[in-house]
Amino acid sequence: MIYRHKILPFFLGLGLILGVTACASESAKTEQGLLKLVFASLQANNQEEFDALTITPAEIMLDEYDVGPFQEKSSYIGQVLKPEEEQAQAQQFQQAVSGGAEQIDFKHSKFLGVTLLSAGEQELLSGNRIPYKIYGLELEANGQKTDAKTTLPQFVITPWKNEYRLLGLKFEN
Repeated sequence: MIYRHKILPFFLGLGLILGVTACASESAKTEQGLLKLVFASLQANNQEEFDALTITPAEIMLDEYDVGPFQEKSSYIGQVLKPEEEQAQAQQFQQAVSGGAEQIDFKHSKFLGVTLLSAGEQELLSGNRIPYKIYGLELEANGQKTDAKTTLPQFVITPWKNEYRLLGLKFEN
């Protein structure tokens, strides 16, 4: 009887920890999982979480060429292009959380799902191409479901090392 009282809570706690860890580590492995995490970071106005879910075309090119930290700082891609793209993503974050008449009110919306709006390829400065998909979010706001095709911003994502990353936010249809 004593063992049951000590062991059962241990296994329940261990199961809870493993379940939470598995969900957190696998979330960006799916497109919807990534977008749910991005939505949560915008809803919480947490730019650090948002930044951890993004990638820039410059970062992809630096990875293509297996550029080390020293080489990155001395290259045009690492010194100029990457900071510019990161600044653009930071501005997109601020625009999204600031909201507007035609934009999602993240604080008062509930995430329901995603809708694929379009897909294509983006050419990098290196000449290589990366696939991307543009998604709209299916939300509930004030008891009403939103139209994912017209809700702004839209979310541009790309596959990255067996997961997905956000390339940016699109504020026009």
